[in-house]
Amino acid sequence: MGLDANGCRFLLYARRLGADFSETLTLGRQGVHLAPPELERALAEFGVPAGAGGAAALIEQRDGYAEGLLRHLGAREVASMDASSYEGATLVHDLNLPVPPMLHERFTAVIDGGTLEHVFDVAAALRSCMAMLRPGGHFLAVAPSNNLMGHGFYQFSPELYFRAFSEENGFRLVRLIAFDAATERWYRVRDPLEAGRRVGVVGRAPTQLLVLARRLRSVPPLLEAPVQADYRAAWGEPPRRRSAFRAPADWLHRRLPRPLRLLAKRALDRLRPLSPRYDPELFEPIDDPASEEWAP
Repeated sequence: MGLDANGCRFLLYARRLGADFSETLTLGRQGVHLAPPELERALAEFGVPAGAGGAAALIEQRDGYAEGLLRHLGAREVASMDASSYEGATLVHDLNLPVPPMLHERFTAVIDGGTLEHVFDVAAALRSCMAMLRPGGHFLAVAPSNNLMGHGFYQFSPELYFRAFSEENGFRLVRLIAFDAATERWYRVRDPLEAGRRVGVVGRAPTQLLVLARRLRSVPPLLEAPVQADYRAAWGEPPRRRSAFRAPADWLHRRLPRPLRLLAKRALDRLRPLSPRYDPELFEPIDDPASEEWAP
């Protein structure tokens, strides 16, 4: 588990949008997995210079772990939670189980730098992460999405975060960003409920989701299991009325016989670039993250 160049830039971006790292919990003890010049550039880009000793000193302060960097971003306390003490986590707890009430509303920031996909009961773990935030605090995640099968138990969809971090659960999803590893570009993701269709991409390079959610008020999170947006829309309609949600290339599957469908699929696979095509109706490019203003 750890923060690479993209993860570090996301922390800096979240700080710019109002995330408070005063009392931070990381899921797993996070390492800093980038060279000092890369960290130096990221800090300069977001107007948080490394100061005396430079970026190398921030990385080396805790033997390559992220506490030094997080303190540089304003943390007075940095705790870490893991199911094992093998990396020196300050709190040993299995996130398949609920966290004790003493940890509820304890932190201003909870950071998942690559842990939840390794927890089998991801719903229980997510519920605990939400409960550990005090109102006004932020949940941050760098989560695997496309083309990372085998990395953990799960790859995550935008739908999960839009439905979980909702008003009824006492949260607002401040940003959901798709990171394309092939081009290193960020795209702001549209809510499927708003878009009226499922939101996804297909490509050959890994895609990650960058999540920033703010806790608005103290209500028990996820008392009811979220329902995917297109099913919510369909179930709320009168009988026999078709949902507004559309499956991409649905016409192809309905109209072509199987042999032609397979030939068409092989031809499309050969033409498909390494980087997926991000539908501009669903994904808005973020060309200069460091220029975005603070979001209350």
